[in-house]
Amino acid sequence: MYDRLRGWLAEHPVAAFVLLAFGISYLVGWPALMAATGAIPVRDQLLRGYLPRVLVVYGPALAALLLARNATTNGPAMLLRRVPPSRADVPVAAAVVVASGVASAIALYVAGTSVSELSRSVRADAGLLVAHFALQLAVVACGEELGWRGWLLPQLAARTSRLRAAVGTGMIWGVWHGPLLLGGLGSAAMFLLFVIGVSVLFTWLWVRAGGRLFTVIVAHASVNAPLFFWEQARGGTQEGDERIRRAWVVFQAMGIVAAVVLVLVRWRWWNTNDDGLGLSPSAHGETKSGGESARVDLPIGMQAHSEVATLASGAEVQVCRASVRRADGQIRQILLLLDSRGRELPTLADLQHLTALSPPGGVLAGLLSARSGEVEVVVLPELEDAAEAVAHAAAVCATSWGWDESESIHVTTGDRSWDVVPRFRDGAWVSRLWRRASGFSAERAP
Repeated sequence: MYDRLRGWLAEHPVAAFVLLAFGISYLVGWPALMAATGAIPVRDQLLRGYLPRVLVVYGPALAALLLARNATTNGPAMLLRRVPPSRADVPVAAAVVVASGVASAIALYVAGTSVSELSRSVRADAGLLVAHFALQLAVVACGEELGWRGWLLPQLAARTSRLRAAVGTGMIWGVWHGPLLLGGLGSAAMFLLFVIGVSVLFTWLWVRAGGRLFTVIVAHASVNAPLFFWEQARGGTQEGDERIRRAWVVFQAMGIVAAVVLVLVRWRWWNTNDDGLGLSPSAHGETKSGGESARVDLPIGMQAHSEVATLASGAEVQVCRASVRRADGQIRQILLLLDSRGRELPTLADLQHLTALSPPGGVLAGLLSARSGEVEVVVLPELEDAAEAVAHAAAVCATSWGWDESESIHVTTGDRSWDVVPRFRDGAWVSRLWRRASGFSAERAP
């Protein structure tokens, strides 16, 4: 029963995530929210506004961590390693904070707040604004983004175009905000369109960051914090509450327009699905025709990991799990092992033992030995029909783990061999392979 459940979770990562995220947020988080809200004094507005919501907003994160753990032993660590920024992420995140602050100020101005009142309020309550931003980062943004952009978006992006993945994520994200949809049909439609628009903007940031989450976490906090701050600082009166309501409407309209413009300007970019079809350069910077393309997804998004498994013989091996999606839509799950002690390539008898390491549903398995510009893979005879998918996965695993930095990798499986060019572009691994016939010539792979 347990194995069947794990198998279902592995085979249906999107449905499993939706069920877990909604279940944790509503069945666990909401009762906790109601209980905690009643226990916190009304005067403690900041604490009362965030602390009771922790289990609600961390529902997506907990769902993602559970599914990551189901996928691989160190899956949660892999997911969390995508949170810290690279140096390139910091200026982008700073620009996002500024842009969101300016947009919020414009929305408040259009809603009837004067520039002088805005300036006085920010100067007088700067500490409160910083507190809202910090709590939005730690409580709301991290809890949600680990799920939405950490798990759901990569799963959808592996199956469809960027635009559809962004819209799909936004629709699920919007429905997850169930109570905010109960204010009437007009406000519910506006909110859903806004969330879908923000999902488009966040997807663009996520792809630019190579699948790292820091920028979208900061963006999420930046969207919420200014108007949440203004609601506490200047709300509580009929006029103040009405201004805040109008400001949210203006802010939402600005987000929708920004998303539409971004999609129209980059229409072709949004309608690609990163399956490698646009990859044309060979290892020598030339264009080869006829190469077979595939997108290769490593677990939990874009980065490699270092999972270690022990065979029946006691040998320790590193594991690379990959999903290979070919241009014809065929998807194969690959499990590759490399002897982490640097010994000779393990035997076919060891390979038979991989069935114990494979999740329910069956994973194609190979054993991998990497040298400079060369990768050798042992594949079980009954899996020879998957040799091309294994070759794609082998080249990407070798490159992503840093085993091989060659532009082109020669992959051999038994008496078959290919030249494979792996690339990491726009947040995804793509590869193209050509059947090597003899010498340095290449012809179309079957």
